[in-house]
This record gives sequence, C-alpha cells and structure tokens, in this order.
Amino acid sequence: ATVLFTLGSNNAGLTMQPFYASKAFGFDPLQTGALQTVRFASGVLGLAVLLPPILRCAGPKAAIVLSCAWNTLVWPLYCVLAEGWQLYALAAISCLGGLYFPPVRASLTATFGAAQHGAALASMGTIEQLAGILVPLAFTELWSATAARPGQNVGTPFLCAGGLACLGLACALAMPQ
Repeated sequence: ATVLFTLGSNNAGLTMQPFYASKAFGFDPLQTGALQTVRFASGVLGLAVLLPPILRCAGPKAAIVLSCAWNTLVWPLYCVLAEGWQLYALAAISCLGGLYFPPVRASLTATFGAAQHGAALASMGTIEQLAGILVPLAFTELWSATAARPGQNVGTPFLCAGGLACLGLACALAMPQ
C-alpha cells in the first residue's frame, strides 16, 4: 500500500507538472523539459548520495517514512508558488521523494525469501504498472475538471497528490521495522 500511494503521488505530481508550468507560468516546452531534468537529476542525487547514509544511520523504515513525509509536504507546495523560478527550486529539493523504492524492494525480498523473490518483485512491478497507468489518467481528468477551467485553482491536483502521499506515509508508519 505504501508503494501504491507514494508512487501514485509521484506519478500524479509529475503528470501535472508540465500542465501546471505551462498554465500558471507560461513555460514553453524547453523550460518544461529543463524543469523535468532538474527533478529527475535531484532524484538521482537522492538515491546515489543521500540514501546510503540514511540507510546506514537510520535504517530502511526511516528512509521510507522520510520519503513519504517529504512527498506529503512537497507536492502541496505547488499551490503557493508565485513565480516560475520557484518550480525549479521545488524540483531541486525533491531529492528525497524517491528514496522509498530500494528499501521497499529489499523489504519485499526479505519478507518473501529467496523461494518467492521473483513473485515479490513481480507484485511490485504490477503495482508500479497500475500506478503508472491509472494515476496519470485519473489526474489528467482531475486537471480537466479543476485547474484547466478558467478561474479554477491550478494547485488542486497537487493537494490531491499530497493526499496520496499522506496515505503512503500512514502505511509506512504502520510498517514493522
């Protein structure tokens, strides 16, 4: 459940980011591409540089909880941005957003053991595919129903993404060590 909700929040936010950048700040495709590059580079930094010491010092559950909490806080911040450069700042600090993936995969493997290693990872892949298909579809519809209309708050989908991350955080907090 943690993966479904947290991945769902990330897929939702990343789906909405180009629409938001264009509508709220008039970003052209090059600016939007640069924004997404900063976001993904920040994710690589988080996984390659920040995750190893977090795992050593605090453990896998702490990394998962930190990642879920970070997503819960960061996605709703899109609602209060006033200038386009702030999108880049949020993208740059998103380095903790994907830290849940490796510890969750390792936990699944440890829980199910070597005999069911493949089944555990296949179940994870199924959840990832469902979130990758259904969440962008749902959030594109949410965008159309709210933010795409004149006079509507363009941040509404990001509040919903934060809500999904909050559900992921609740599940992560309920996980055993």
